[in-house]
Amino acid sequence: MYKKTAIIITIILCFTYYIPVLSYAAEAPEIDCPAAILIDSASGRILYERNMHQKMYPASITKIMTAVLALERGNLKDMVTASLDAVTSVGPGGSHIGILPGETLSLEDLLYGLMVASANDGANVIGEYISGSMDEFVNLMNQRAIELGAINTHFTNTNGMPDDEHVTTAYDMAMIAKHAMTIPKFREIVSTSYYEIEPTEKYKEKRYLSNTNHLINKYRATKSYNYYYEPAIGIKTGYTDQANYTLAGAARKNRIELITVVMGGKAVDGKLQIYEDTIKLLEYGFNNFSTQTIVRPG
Repeated sequence: MYKKTAIIITIILCFTYYIPVLSYAAEAPEIDCPAAILIDSASGRILYERNMHQKMYPASITKIMTAVLALERGNLKDMVTASLDAVTSVGPGGSHIGILPGETLSLEDLLYGLMVASANDGANVIGEYISGSMDEFVNLMNQRAIELGAINTHFTNTNGMPDDEHVTTAYDMAMIAKHAMTIPKFREIVSTSYYEIEPTEKYKEKRYLSNTNHLINKYRATKSYNYYYEPAIGIKTGYTDQANYTLAGAARKNRIELITVVMGGKAVDGKLQIYEDTIKLLEYGFNNFSTQTIVRPG
């Protein structure tokens, strides 16, 4: 017993541990989205929450889980052929990258299409590639959600298209996003503002993808609003009529990395609540918390 304890202590003393500490008592920001959370990415500590366990419709932030499973179980260089069912079952009105039945793309290109351009068709193709069918992939999504602590989440599809039983919470999505950001390729993809898919046997021209996330894509700015946020490093936007606007965000500054999830936002007077609230939460976190060393090596 003493030997085991000594080994554990020795391992601990080989590393430096940090924890976010409130610098001073600051008033939490007022936000408009009905559900939100702000966490420290490293520790998972909750720095702000509003209805974080309320079940909500996630829309396309669902694709964070789809990407996680693809990266954990797939090979980026694998060439994946789209089935007719995967392409045609996305339904009308959803975002896509125009994948055609029988078209072959690398898993890497599909992931960029998924997370940069929010491709519903790409999500379905990935699901079939990983699990053999979209239904089996959804089962895997729900299993992995539980493993990551997202116990109030239930997915029914790969991409977040409207379904009364396709629900999650701000807390659950923060836990999924926290894990996702430990995967280097995920971090690379979700911080990419622009991506090109080379021609395929179905397309003679390149496809140009522009990230839907205004936080990292300054070219999304308009005369009405500009939500480009320099410390931002990801993650994913979402929208359906059922869910309204959703956003999982991440940013890094002063040795602190923060993750936010806001859900149920609306467009009011030309402003998008998800971005207004996300930036408020990130600024609150960066301005009022500092990283303190709690254990040093040795």
